[in-house]
Amino acid sequence: MPSGLRALRSEPTMLRPPFDPLDPETWPGAEGDVLARRADVPVNVAGNSTGVRKPRGSAGLRSRRTGVPTEQASQAAVIAWANLASRTWPELRWLFAIPNGAFYGSDRRAAAIHAEKLRKSGLKPGVVDLFLPAARRGFHGLWIEMKRKGEQTTDDQDKFIAFVTNQGYHAQVCYSAEEAIALLRDYLGAML
Repeated sequence: MPSGLRALRSEPTMLRPPFDPLDPETWPGAEGDVLARRADVPVNVAGNSTGVRKPRGSAGLRSRRTGVPTEQASQAAVIAWANLASRTWPELRWLFAIPNGAFYGSDRRAAAIHAEKLRKSGLKPGVVDLFLPAARRGFHGLWIEMKRKGEQTTDDQDKFIAFVTNQGYHAQVCYSAEEAIALLRDYLGAML
């Protein structure tokens, strides 16, 4: 056996744990989830990391007061799930976010300038968070508004949802990543 192959076999193997789209514990970004680590972190055969790194962007995933995932964290979990599930449903590759509620920094003047540039470029208040441009079940596409439990949509969001519904799209408010994923699976015709 060539010496190079022996050296490769003695190094940790890059393994990815199983991903279950219906089990939030296995989603990328879930607490304690090894998928949340960067892909270049070696994992040995037992599934233990040989160089554990703290997942990037882990701050702000849950409210300190309630422990409920933030809207951003839930939306990120939906996008991460869609990226993985696009192997099964290629349409999910085109699920995208509309950054209407984005935070532009603590410098109010710079944030106002940035927000004004985005408005001039076509950013519209009320447009919901996610869109899947795939026609299914008699609809032209699927719009999803992500909210935390207990939050309500704005008047502009209500008007937008009513408008797109009248135009032949399906639009729905989801209060968790699990709810949004179940909606996507149902919309794409998956058996639950």
